[in-house]
Amino acid sequence: MNPPTVSVIILTYNRAELVCKTIRSVLKQTFQDFEIVVIDDGSDDDTADAIAKLNASKIIFEAYSHSGHIAKLRNAGIAKSRGKYLTFLDSDDLWKESHLQSQVNVLNSTITAGYVFSDVEVFNQERIILSNIYQEKRGRLFDRNLFNEFISGDLLLLPATNLMFRRNCLETAGTFNEQFRGGDYDFLSRLVLHYHGALSDGPPAQIRRHEGEQSSATLEIENLREVLFCIRRFRKEGNLEKAAYKRLALQYHYKIALAFRKQKKHFRALREYVICFAIKPNMGGIVKRIWKNLV
Repeated sequence: MNPPTVSVIILTYNRAELVCKTIRSVLKQTFQDFEIVVIDDGSDDDTADAIAKLNASKIIFEAYSHSGHIAKLRNAGIAKSRGKYLTFLDSDDLWKESHLQSQVNVLNSTITAGYVFSDVEVFNQERIILSNIYQEKRGRLFDRNLFNEFISGDLLLLPATNLMFRRNCLETAGTFNEQFRGGDYDFLSRLVLHYHGALSDGPPAQIRRHEGEQSSATLEIENLREVLFCIRRFRKEGNLEKAAYKRLALQYHYKIALAFRKQKKHFRALREYVICFAIKPNMGGIVKRIWKNLV
């Protein structure tokens, strides 16, 4: 059997009802040459039965022991997939019916683009919170290298939900780095460094926000350290100017300090502030005031 054009990879854990809504939004796509690879991270609810009841031949379901290790799970999904184009979809997010068609059209017609991304629409149970985040940048986000925009934080890319990339990009960019629990930023930074990207003119991907949702400070610190790892690598490889590196390092060490303060790990926070001072000595007064407040 010929491989599908698109592999949609969905990671899930204990979201039986939501993941079925997500899968239905894929099954309703106007573009139908796809497979859905569901990677279940050891759910102990009725996820497997609920997905089986969808009775969809396009679904490949693989269950693993629970690990919470997103990078490993994403790589497992890639290994099980067969499509020419790959896309991840979070198990609580949704796509409008023409989402896949619009992204496939861009990759089919723009051979120099390695990946395509759509606008996003953030919603909760009551309302749309945020939409059209690329509205003012549309003319500047087509078929070019977007590394500088991404690394500076001016470009929001989500490996799950709004991004599709060519499988052969993995030959140069590589898969997800399993030394990180998340690995999203590291993967995306390598993808945008090596390949042109393009913004599709299709409908926005719909990203669900849950009531009271917030990531733990520990996970936040892990993700920030992943970013620091990447910018150090890019500086070492000559892909990032010294001034840009110092600005970004200062920004992320400061964010880590704030996250440690949330955890009341004050000496670890102080260590990060001292690193900030080493990067930018005129922050010394700020570090002293913070230390005074901690002791």
